Amino acid sequence: MAFTDRIVEHPGRVKLTAVSGQTDTYDMTRAEGTVAEEGTPLNAANLNAEISAMIAAAVEPVADSMQSGRVRVTVPTAGVTRTVEVTFAKPFLNVPNVVATPITGGPQVCSWAVNNITTTGFTLVFNRTTATDTTLCWFAHV
Repeated sequence: MAFTDRIVEHPGRVKLTAVSGQTDTYDMTRAEGTVAEEGTPLNAANLNAEISAMIAAAVEPVADSMQSGRVRVTVPTAGVTRTVEVTFAKPFLNVPNVVATPITGGPQVCSWAVNNITTTGFTLVFNRTTATDTTLCWFAHV
């Protein structure tokens, strides 16, 4: 929404009418002459709509530059390296940076890496010295 100014013949001119039975009390009405342009009313609906649109426009580029998720890696045998292909929900315009970390009480028994990062996904490589299925969280951003 674009706000427009009110354009009148006599900006700010008003007419004062004494209120019957009251001293020094007046009703004020516009006496602006010819109105060339009504302009945009300043009210809560218009202002809230404009602010919401501005916030959405500011957040959209940031939201499109980040994604995250979780991957459950099945570890049926201790010490065997597993790979999982992760596909982004929405492709990035540029190759993102990706980090991952396991959710575990024993990080010393885990090793992991991300590789083959593209605009559409990456490969998660995981090894654990115990046969324990593990969830890894990942975060990608450009």
